[in-house]
Formats: sequence, C-alpha cells, structure tokens
Amino acid sequence: MTKQYLTRYTSLVAANIEIILLLSLNTGGLQKVGVRWYDPQVGRFLQQDPAFSVPVYSYCWNDPVNLVDCFGFKPGDKYKSADAAAKAALRDIGKEPKMMEVEFGGWIYENPDGTFSYTKPVKGTENEVSPPKSSLPKNAIIVGGYHNHLAGSMESEYFSERDRIFAREHGSVYLLTPTGCMKRYIPGKGDSTFGILN
Repeated sequence: MTKQYLTRYTSLVAANIEIILLLSLNTGGLQKVGVRWYDPQVGRFLQQDPAFSVPVYSYCWNDPVNLVDCFGFKPGDKYKSADAAAKAALRDIGKEPKMMEVEFGGWIYENPDGTFSYTKPVKGTENEVSPPKSSLPKNAIIVGGYHNHLAGSMESEYFSERDRIFAREHGSVYLLTPTGCMKRYIPGKGDSTFGILN
C-alpha cells in the first residue's frame, strides 16, 4: 500500500467516525441504520423492520409452535380455539368460487386434548346445509357449525332464524357472507364479525 492511499483511507475513516459521533451527540446516542434507529445501549432497533411489517407467522395466527398452517385448508388439523378452526373452515369454503354457488358447511368440534378442529365441508342446497354427524371423529364434542350464504339479498349478510335455532341446539354457528365477512353467533351473546376473507 502506498503512503498516499493510507493517508486517504485514514482520513475517510476519521471523517466517518466524526460523522457518527456528531449524529450520536445530536440523537442521544441513537444511530440511524438504513431506515431504522438503533439504540446501542439497549442493543435493539427502535422500529420494526419494514420488510416484516406483516407478522411473519400470520399464516398460523402468530403461534408457529402450537398451531398448524391454517391456510393448509385441511379438515381435522388442530387449532387453539373454536374461532381459529372456524376461520380455517370458512376460508376452505371461500377459496373455491364454485363453493359459493350453493351452501356448504360442516361441524366445529373439540378434540379430547382440548384443541379444536373442523370437518370437511359438505354440499347443501341454495337455502341450507345439513352436515352429517357421521363425519365427526370418535370422542369429538360438537361446539358449533359453519356454513356460507349465497349472494342475492341483504339477508345473506346476516344470520337467518334457521341459523339461530341451529346455534341454540349446537352451541354456536359461524357464517361466511357473500361479501367475505366471517361472522359468529353465540346464543345469549349475539353475533359479531370476527374475520374477513382475504
């Protein structure tokens, strides 16, 4: 290496260190790294990495250790809650356009180990679906049912009287509306939207 190169390199390093020191003095010690601020005292960035602004494990409701890939659309997979199993079941219906031509539905059930699952959706008519109890595994406890409504009227966005009767008999009912809302009706507690089909 030449003396001229070493002198230039040394002055560039010194200039960079001087800039970093000036920035640190003006920011209370924080360092700007790309688009985020880093706190060397804590040893952490202060902002979430924008490359991961969507939760990395959203495919399994941010619990990759205990939950399966809920977008795998596999009836019988185990979920932490009845709502999680119902979301997967309703996505199962919503992923296929032909499944929105008539009502499809099935059961949401609790497994002996306390997890929840759903049965494979069965085809109904334009107005109703009656999933067979024979599709349930042995020792399963029914906690509700799921189905879709067809487009055609504003009533399709709400639970029908038949849905409410079903819920009184079986615990709860989950609905995928024509606009993609996922709704839940629990007798005595009413109905609520708990998800959106995307």
